This record gives sequence, structure tokens and C-alpha cells, in this order.
Amino acid sequence: PRLHNDDFLQGFFDAIGKGDFGEIPGAVAILGADNAKKFTPPTPAPSDPGERPHHKAVFIAGLPKHTTEQALMEHFGTFGSIQAVRLKFDTDGNFRGVGEVEFWEESSARKVLDNFDYNLFEGRWVNCMVAKRKGLLGRNPKWWTGTDQK
Repeated sequence: PRLHNDDFLQGFFDAIGKGDFGEIPGAVAILGADNAKKFTPPTPAPSDPGERPHHKAVFIAGLPKHTTEQALMEHFGTFGSIQAVRLKFDTDGNFRGVGEVEFWEESSARKVLDNFDYNLFEGRWVNCMVAKRKGLLGRNPKWWTGTDQK
């Protein structure tokens, strides 16, 4: 069976040939800032008025169950200097597959977000978003590693 429509593919290749990339997440990482149109998704209004974006931190979902803070630090350290790495656990101490990397500079976090489509960790795509904060570390700081909050 055919998986693609020939007219669609030809139109796609014609657009690429003309340099009309549209708003493609991750294009900056592959093509460079000068060659790709900037994609900045709208920031939705927080569902909780106490929550606010924390632009130096990146929330990461879809992490493998064996993820360690050290592995995240080594991987995301390629984007810039890291201030803290945190992993989230449930009340039984099981890793929930989500974490947060906080950079010293907002520009480092922006690099991760600009690389959205190509954020692979240990061969697996992970969803990276601007972290949101309510209080110091979120709703239940005691369930995050990398903090001395009790």
C-alpha cells in the first residue's frame, strides 16, 4: 500500500527547495537560526493562578525508568551550564518518568526548547517544555530529588 500522496510529497519538496520551511519546531537546531523561521508556541494561560513559567528550567517527560540525575546532567549539559537536575518520584518512591533541568541561563533552556523535535535521550524522544512553578519546586517538593526541602 502507498503510504504517501505523490502530490503532497512533491509540494513538500518544492517548498523545501524554495526555503519555505514555515513554522517548524526544531528547524533552528537543524538548519540554524538564520535559515529557519522562528517557532514560538503560545504560552497558555496557567490553569492555576499560582503557577508561573520558569524560563530557566525545562520540564522533561517520557524519561526511561532507569534515568539518573547524572545521566540527565551529562546529556543536557551540552546545551549549557546546569544549576540543578531533579527527578520526580511517587509516594512509594517509584520514578515517574519525568524530571526537570534548571540552567543558569535562560538561553540554554531556550536551546533545548528550540530543539523540540530532536530531543533524544538514550535513543528515545523526550517531551521538553518550559517548567512551571508554584512555590519553590511545584506542588509536592518532597517528591523531587535534588532539593533539601522537607
